[in-house]
Formats: sequence, C-alpha cells, structure tokens
Amino acid sequence: MDPCVCQKKTPELKAEGAPAQVFQAVLDKAHDRKVKRIKALTVKVGGAGKEAANDARLLGLAIPQLGKASVQVKQSMKCEFGEDSFEMSFTGSWDRYKPVKALTDAFGKQAEKVQVSATLNASFEPALEQGSDQFQAIRDVFNSLGFGKLSLEAESAQEEGA
Repeated sequence: MDPCVCQKKTPELKAEGAPAQVFQAVLDKAHDRKVKRIKALTVKVGGAGKEAANDARLLGLAIPQLGKASVQVKQSMKCEFGEDSFEMSFTGSWDRYKPVKALTDAFGKQAEKVQVSATLNASFEPALEQGSDQFQAIRDVFNSLGFGKLSLEAESAQEEGA
C-alpha cells in the first residue's frame, strides 16, 4: 500500500446517542486527532414508533437554524393507519423538502405504526472552526430541541498543504 494513502485518510469523527453527548464526543475526537476545521456534518435519526417520527420532525426544525450551510435531506417513511398506508422516499435540497416535511410531520403524528429514517447533510463553506460560534450554535440547537437519539458524523476539512 502506498504510504501516502494512509496519511491522507480522513479521521473518523462519529458518535451516537443523546445530542449533548454526541456533539461532545465528536468534538473530543476532533481535538484528539488535531482536526481544526469541519467541512460537513451528517445527522441521522430514525427507527420505529412515535419517538422516531418526532426525531425526524425535529430534524426539519433544526435545519433553518444551522446558519450558512448547504443542506441536503434524505428521508423515507412508512405509516400505517389501520387498513390505510402511506409510504414515501425523498432525497433533495431543503427548499424541496419543506412541503414534504409538512406531509410527513402530519402523517407521523397520526399513524398507528410508523417507520422512519432521516438524514441531514450540511456542508459548510468556509469550513467551521471546531470551537466556532456557529458550531456551538448548531450544538445548542440539537441539545435544545429534545431529540431522543441521533447519530452524528463530522467530516474534517483538509488542511492546506496536507
């Protein structure tokens, strides 16, 4: 294996759990690996039941509070209402997702059974400094909204000359 390939590998900055612990774990890993800037965050929620549907709804509420970011959303949902059912899959920009969110929020609350998976990809240009005000604001948003459980992955920005 070419030794240069190993040196350019992006450090893994992932955690899963309650928002406060997840963001702190990712920050700790970034600090330990000397990652100074983060170019993207990926937040995933999902599962079965009302809590998972609520977490997907909360993810949509967090998006407008991220600050300057390029956002992509991927969501799939299956709901059962007795003999009636609803199933959908969406991948696209925040602007296109807004009307979908209104529909999935309503069905997620009404369904007898619900299965949902939602992923938010936010890219930052310029990259976020690890302890920047914007990063702290994003952390505060996720802490304050009341998520049950989420998965967070941060992508480090390549340093100049790396």
